[in-house]
Amino acid sequence: MSPRVWLPVAVLGLLGGVGAAYVGQMNAEGEEPALVEFSAASSSETAEGPSESSKPYAGQGLSEVNRALPDFELQALDQTVWDVQTLKGKPWVINFWATWCPPCIEEIPSMNAAFEVLEPKGIGMLAINAGEGALAVETFLQQIPIDFPNVLGDTNTLVNWSVRALPTTIVINSDGEVVYEALGPREWDDEQLLQYVVDLL
Repeated sequence: MSPRVWLPVAVLGLLGGVGAAYVGQMNAEGEEPALVEFSAASSSETAEGPSESSKPYAGQGLSEVNRALPDFELQALDQTVWDVQTLKGKPWVINFWATWCPPCIEEIPSMNAAFEVLEPKGIGMLAINAGEGALAVETFLQQIPIDFPNVLGDTNTLVNWSVRALPTTIVINSDGEVVYEALGPREWDDEQLLQYVVDLL
């Protein structure tokens, strides 16, 4: 699969180097999804592929980043609470997704396969839903299971984590630093891609 930027629900086009995607946030009135814009020029990827300044790995568009893990406190479907302290001490692959996002659904099987490889090695995987609510997520998972833990995002989650489009996946190291980012779906069972995650151990 070649690297792509997926703009879920509707692609509104690239106008002057600016893309747009519905990412499931609610507006101030809590009614409609907010439109989040990002600059294709400053993104690690564009519709044509990774930029020369990015550092893609395994031909998949997994790019190096360097930013701190944001403060957060979110609840899982089993009522457990996840926060920064929960993630410290080992690497994690964190996937941001939504039930209405076809490319998010497309990569679920390969992410489940990646979990089978990474979990025995002591690497965690976590799915963070884009604020749809427990009922929508539980109903979806009854038909298309996600094998690793899933927490429910809120209206601030995507901005808090610097998520510009769905799906987005980040990789953090054991010190809680975001070191890799993937914008759009990937073949997460690709051995070469996963090796970069394993090397964080």
